[in-house]
Amino acid sequence: MGELRSLYENYIEMREENGTALTAKGLERLIERCERLSKNNVRKQKLLLEAAIINNWKNVYHPKDNSVDEEIRSDLKNFYGLD
Repeated sequence: MGELRSLYENYIEMREENGTALTAKGLERLIERCERLSKNNVRKQKLLLEAAIINNWKNVYHPKDNSVDEEIRSDLKNFYGLD
């Protein structure tokens, strides 16, 4: 669980560096969204946060084909059973 917390901290830091710091409520909603999109799966949450950090996103999303690193995209596709 420490790695997930670290990714959340990295995401928060990235947002601050981009001038779009999260409020406490924003952080709550981010966590809720990650849990909902990942269906409470920690591995999926990590992948969603990694994609968001790499791409400097203001939110977490299910990545589109050309928007994230190939390894992360491949992991997400495999996890969701997409080809």
